[in-house]
Amino acid sequence: MLRYIVPKLAASLREDLVIDPSNQNMEPLHRIAPWVSVLQPKVYSQLLEMEFFPKWLTTLHLWLTQPTSDYDEVAQWCVRLL
Repeated sequence: MLRYIVPKLAASLREDLVIDPSNQNMEPLHRIAPWVSVLQPKVYSQLLEMEFFPKWLTTLHLWLTQPTSDYDEVAQWCVRLL
């Protein structure tokens, strides 16, 4: 699993997942979700930590630091991701 499956899941998130609040497509994240029951929680969380959260945090930071940010809109987007 660690040698073949996890690297492919990571590559899928790295290459296919684009964090875009104006047109968010969560399909790449949904494709790896079924693996949560097969992978150890530590492995799955590391996958998200390395491939999902850096992208999400970068976008969130950029959005929040804009002078015209609408914090209610940001909050709604974050809730929709969960």
